[in-house]
Amino acid sequence: MSYNFQREIAPPGSIQPELKGPAIGLIVTGSLNAVIGALSLLSGLVRLIIGDSSGQIADDAERFGYVIATVGCYGVSALSLFVSPLIIAGGVAMLRGKSLTLARSAAILVMIPVTSCCCLGGIPIGIWALQSVRKSEIARR
Repeated sequence: MSYNFQREIAPPGSIQPELKGPAIGLIVTGSLNAVIGALSLLSGLVRLIIGDSSGQIADDAERFGYVIATVGCYGVSALSLFVSPLIIAGGVAMLRGKSLTLARSAAILVMIPVTSCCCLGGIPIGIWALQSVRKSEIARR
């Protein structure tokens, strides 16, 4: 069963100026997430190729913490890189006044720290986008 995201279309006209700012914010935040995620994964690849210069870790607990932190950092970067196109698509849909469900999903994803490297900037932008979509849905009724 597939969900048609194009089903919810905002009426043309007065709603688009309200949605323009948060939509651009979602697009910029999604793009920054993609760039930061790609750079982080690239740095990890370079680190693997060149070799680790952090020295020897003598304690098993330190080694375990180092491995968990490394896997966590690169895991969040990879997840952010994969979620970024959805955030950008939600911003574009919001900018066009189409698929408010996709825009709402993108606004929620940009606020979650695990799916967004730019969560500090993404939280206010996500809240702004959710409020704007909500206002446009109220105006649509």
